[in-house]
Amino acid sequence: MADEPTIESLTAENERLQGDVTRIAADRDQAVRAKQRGKELSAEERQELTDLRATQEAGEESRLRQAGEFDTLKEKLEREKAESDTAATDARSALAASIIETAFHGAHELFGPDGLTTLTPEFGLAGFRSHVRYVPAENGTPARTEVLGLDGEPIKGENGESASFTRGMAQLIDQWPTKDAILRAAGRTGSGAGESHDDINVESASRAEIVAAAVKGDPAAIKRLQATQPATQVSGRHWENAAAD
Repeated sequence: MADEPTIESLTAENERLQGDVTRIAADRDQAVRAKQRGKELSAEERQELTDLRATQEAGEESRLRQAGEFDTLKEKLEREKAESDTAATDARSALAASIIETAFHGAHELFGPDGLTTLTPEFGLAGFRSHVRYVPAENGTPARTEVLGLDGEPIKGENGESASFTRGMAQLIDQWPTKDAILRAAGRTGSGAGESHDDINVESASRAEIVAAAVKGDPAAIKRLQATQPATQVSGRHWENAAAD
């Protein structure tokens, strides 16, 4: 089975045929001019002129056919590229959607049965999805998930870079006009909240470290302090005073 022609091969063949047509036309014109000058053509020369005309017509027909194949192949390649670009865009969109969905399901501090809000990850995703975007890696910059504030700008962390998803989402909830309707009783999402439970290891941290983390709203630290004071609910102010003693 013959190889499918490429744009390069069709271009080369088209140029060759164009050259043949130009050369044949020049030979024909020379013969015509000779006749016009009164030179009588021999039977052999007349046959040659006839052959030149036939060859020119055949060459022109072949050139047009090649040009048509060239255009067809070009259209095919352009169509395939467009389809490939569309598939790549769809794949990037699907990846971004998956990463953002995973971020909501991984933010246990905010969403779910132990979260600071009453929202499940699914409801959190539905309510705040328009404020989250995935930025792929580019020019050496790693991929990241950004949370956008009410002003539409990415929420920044202390280092000036985009805040982590959990911290950014906690700050967004703090800005939310109806946050009181979704926060659990005594829930906080302000400074120090929304951090991972792994921010402090309550199993190895000192009492002072646990108190300091609880003052900042760390759920794991708060839970440990409450567990060490049975039937007693103590406030952040209490822990702060205790830390100062």
